[in-house]
Amino acid sequence: MQNGDGLLGKAYYQTCIAFRKPDSYRYYYIFTVGNYSFPPNDGIRYSIVDMEANGGEGAVVSKNLYLTGGNDAMDVITATLHKNNRDVCVITRKQQADQYIYASYLVSPTGIAQPVYTINRKFTPGMMFTIGGIKISPNGKKFIDFQNADDVLGDFDNAAGIITKVCNPILTASFTEIGGEFSNDSRYFYYCGAT
Repeated sequence: MQNGDGLLGKAYYQTCIAFRKPDSYRYYYIFTVGNYSFPPNDGIRYSIVDMEANGGEGAVVSKNLYLTGGNDAMDVITATLHKNNRDVCVITRKQQADQYIYASYLVSPTGIAQPVYTINRKFTPGMMFTIGGIKISPNGKKFIDFQNADDVLGDFDNAAGIITKVCNPILTASFTEIGGEFSNDSRYFYYCGAT
């Protein structure tokens, strides 16, 4: 795509996510995230694609724009529909030694709002190392972050963009998960990994 080279983002698991701008058939957003382990960390950035540019072939018209509060975003990014079924919540993880911090950005027809933060104490202190990414259930109500033995499971409020009721699901000590997925009805979560 024209001007599509040079997008930032160099994470292991979920480097980018793209979707149509709410209430627009012409513009798309591409969100990218860097890797905290490999400075300089690019943090969370976004680019805008105009699908009518370049004779209808599309073009990146704004590239690698910085998002407020996202300088230490790392490794993973996901998105889900807002409760109003129009807007989108974009969620990323921020790197901290003693807390889980997640930033949620509301994307609406008017643009991208300032982030809302969810902050919780870590189950095990120390820097986080990405094992398999973050997921939101299809109904937009559950959240999981794969952190090997320190997974974070919680309720996601897709109206406010916050994570509540955080817990650490206990898995068999000999099992190392590397990812997973929610069931279509959001009732179950399936881990994949190795023993």
